[in-house]
Amino acid sequence: MNKKKKRIFVICMIILALSLAVLLLKSPVPHIIKSVFGISRQIKRKKVKLLFESNHEELLLACRKMLLEAEDGKRDYGELWFGDEEGKKLFECLPEPLKNIEPVYIVISHESIMVALWGGMYHMGLIVFSEDFPAWGDKCHKELIEGLWYYDDRHKNTPNFEEYIESLRPKYKEINNKANK
Repeated sequence: MNKKKKRIFVICMIILALSLAVLLLKSPVPHIIKSVFGISRQIKRKKVKLLFESNHEELLLACRKMLLEAEDGKRDYGELWFGDEEGKKLFECLPEPLKNIEPVYIVISHESIMVALWGGMYHMGLIVFSEDFPAWGDKCHKELIEGLWYYDDRHKNTPNFEEYIESLRPKYKEINNKANK
């Protein structure tokens, strides 16, 4: 290639690169990428809040209370969704410890109550079993305190689920714990 052709080729490549950059900035791609990272941060924030910043005894009592209300006919069995106007009214009737962890939906059955903090293609949250129903767990379940289970279906194949959960512990908590000793 002679010098003139090389120069024209380089100029064309620069124009093409600049055009692509402008198109990408105006396209939804950066917004989609931001959304995906934003969702990942939201999920992690909800996990940390549930696992390390919530009172597990209060959550257990709130779930048991809702199960008893269903058994006594004061509350319906089934799904409670909080995304629409009716759901927002239902959300306001939840016990405070459950409102604090911001569930997406709750499923109350005769055997258990499942409090979902995320739904769709990825599920995580709490399960509390009725006292007369045997509790169970698998590789993606961890009993936080007796009777209160955390589930995270994204980690069915995580070799050490306990280690993964511990990796979520905020570092500032460790600093505060060392300072308090």
